[in-house]
Amino acid sequence: MSGFKKIEVKDSLVDWSEKFNHNTDESTDLKRRMDILETGETVDNELIALRDSTAFSFTGTTADERVENAEGELLADRERIDRLESRLLPMINVKDKGAVGDGVTDDSPAIQAALDEAREQGGGEVQVPPGTYAIRATLLIYSRTRLRLSPAAKIVRDAELGNMLRSGIGNIDGYQGVHDVEVTGGEWDSNARRFPSPVTSLSFGHCEYITIRDTKVTDVYHHHCVELNAVRHGKVVHCIFDGYSGTRYSEAVQIDLMKSASQYPAYGNYDNTPCDDILIAYNTFTRWSRGFGSHSATTNIYHTNVRVIGNHFKELTGQGIRGYNYRDCTVVGNTFENCRMGIEMRNAETTAAGHYTIAHNTFRRMNGEDLGFGIWLNGFSEGGKTYWITDAVITGNVIEETNNDGIYLDYCTRVQVIGNVIRRAGDQGISVYRIEYSTLAQNRVEDVWEYGIAVNESSDNHVIGNFCRGGNRKGDDEIPGIGIHSGSDRNHVQGNLCRMDATGSRPDYGIRITNTCNDNLVTNNDLYRSGTVSSLRDTGNGTVTTAGNRE
Repeated sequence: MSGFKKIEVKDSLVDWSEKFNHNTDESTDLKRRMDILETGETVDNELIALRDSTAFSFTGTTADERVENAEGELLADRERIDRLESRLLPMINVKDKGAVGDGVTDDSPAIQAALDEAREQGGGEVQVPPGTYAIRATLLIYSRTRLRLSPAAKIVRDAELGNMLRSGIGNIDGYQGVHDVEVTGGEWDSNARRFPSPVTSLSFGHCEYITIRDTKVTDVYHHHCVELNAVRHGKVVHCIFDGYSGTRYSEAVQIDLMKSASQYPAYGNYDNTPCDDILIAYNTFTRWSRGFGSHSATTNIYHTNVRVIGNHFKELTGQGIRGYNYRDCTVVGNTFENCRMGIEMRNAETTAAGHYTIAHNTFRRMNGEDLGFGIWLNGFSEGGKTYWITDAVITGNVIEETNNDGIYLDYCTRVQVIGNVIRRAGDQGISVYRIEYSTLAQNRVEDVWEYGIAVNESSDNHVIGNFCRGGNRKGDDEIPGIGIHSGSDRNHVQGNLCRMDATGSRPDYGIRITNTCNDNLVTNNDLYRSGTVSSLRDTGNGTVTTAGNRE
């Protein structure tokens, strides 16, 4: 492997954005290049060109059929590339280095010897055949190495190790450490039941082109299954993360920046390098704290180009996804079941976090008593300064049975909340505080505990074409289907349809505007039989209703 950057074609193509740009010319060129590869002609140059031919840029919004076609059409292509690259790599079997695989013998020296030989040869594939391999020292992996575990191979932590596997070059800057590494197959058992000490099973820092796929990581204590810290071009795909114990909220898969030794104790340099171009796709997260995300940040430094696609989050005691100071992030086609919370995106003391697309996800039973939201975009204000989350699109999501609001926005600007379905929320269906220049449109909100849509301290927004049925299951007074409250000014509330529920879920009003609100436009709403007291209650100042509403 003479210095080229490897790709996994299918993993690259499962990326949502890459599939948007897949076309006939690219497909033809891809197949031509693979035919050349298999004849052995100019192998290194053609692999480089093959990677370049599948480069992508995110330009689309929805393209479900093209996504499915791209994945099926090029499944064979990935397998052909795997076979080709396997022929190019020296094969090193850990059994040939003395590994026993009986679950008792310390096999870390033998496995490390195989990894070291791959390094000495300029790259290689280290193969771990079926068996249970106990390790009592952290394994170090180097550039241009594939560590391939048999499906029946398990590596077990047999001592209080901080990492089971770690990138082997440290104390560098940027992305100058290990590159072109793949860890695939088998299981990594962190063995917290015997060694309840903090561990991050697979850890990579100051790296690029890191792929972890088709593997399982289990029984982790306190830290993470996978950490990508200061990593560019990282992928975690088709993995299972099962089983966590500890005393804090930790992510199964964490991306972080090289901030300090407390964030990444293995090595520096601590130059605040963030992550860029990260794909988290088609994984299962179960019986964990948080699924994917971050819990540290540095002002004005962002993780960028993060895609979280097609994952399943189940039985988590924290958030499924918690993004912290992310910019240009796509969260598409994930499912969340029996989690404390679905998605939280928040910023630090910065005004540029945002540019999120959160689309076509499904949430059922977000059950946290203190959180319990389906989706929460969380800006904040401190010391007289406001740190907005900007330019987000939330669309096509289905959110059912949350303990709190279905969608909650706080300190957001230029956000589009369009075409979502929210049922049986434990508080408001959609609740917004301190937002501006945003749109809530064509959402369907049914059978919620209090308001269908609640707008508070928010001005210059559109609330247009939403359908609110039922609401006020709580049975309190003064609860409307749509409420404009608490100093919310100059909003357009138009073309909404509000109805009481025949079975007893009944707001007092279809729409209510309170006396602290000014100059709102409330017209052309269908409020027929929308409230037990009246269809429209307006005590605001300067409310425009000239075009009328159906009451």
